[in-house]
Amino acid sequence: MTQWKTLQDGTVHRFLIGVADITGFAAFMKSRTLQETYRFMKDIASLVSAHITKHNGLIISYIGDAVLFLFSEDDVDTGVKAVHELNGLMLDYFQKNGLTNRVTFSLHFGEAVVGKLPPFDTWDIYGEDVNLLFLLEKSQYKGRIILSPQVFRKLSPETRKLFHKFTPPVVYLSD
Repeated sequence: MTQWKTLQDGTVHRFLIGVADITGFAAFMKSRTLQETYRFMKDIASLVSAHITKHNGLIISYIGDAVLFLFSEDDVDTGVKAVHELNGLMLDYFQKNGLTNRVTFSLHFGEAVVGKLPPFDTWDIYGEDVNLLFLLEKSQYKGRIILSPQVFRKLSPETRKLFHKFTPPVVYLSD
């Protein structure tokens, strides 16, 4: 989308930073061939990429069964709603394929520097807020959408109704 075309290497921005991770992926792989695993991940990546980009998000990278993505500061509410929809699409995909897997989505709002490191020509992000995102991802709330308080504060009243406060630590979860 247009805002992503204006990113400059080494600049700092405020983003909705997200990571999605499939639960039970190691067990899934044990019962599949490598080719079956690859086809599964290609289907998932196609679904995730199409949905995130359709809603003005940017895929940063795939790391195994996890994906790191961004939405601009102006699209936080849109991004959270898109993730909520994507979660449903992924659960439908799993169910149609006889799988019991779920997805843990962790979302945090904060600053990150964007850049491209050699030899790759794709964006990556760095910063304390990126690290905080991955701490959320390691929480006990596997298979849910986890929002940091920084994200929740930026949501419209309508979007906030999709989540409930849990503590400690303070996070907001989908049902």
